Amino acid sequence: MIITADSSEGMADTHDRRPIVFAPELAREWLNLAMPKERTEQMLIQQGEPIEVFEWFPVSKAVGNVRNQRQR
Repeated sequence: MIITADSSEGMADTHDRRPIVFAPELAREWLNLAMPKERTEQMLIQQGEPIEVFEWFPVSKAVGNVRNQRQR
């Protein structure tokens, strides 16, 4: 499952959505089907990993193109 939110900070010029990434203990909590809706909202807004923990690389337009069948 990929959880996304509106883009923010340095990603807005790249894409209109950004992935929400949780630390392992929060990911396990996220999978709890009994978790209250309020807690899920809090996690999405406040507890995803910050953009600074990621390393970004440019890619060609072939990435994500369904017609691209190139193997590594």
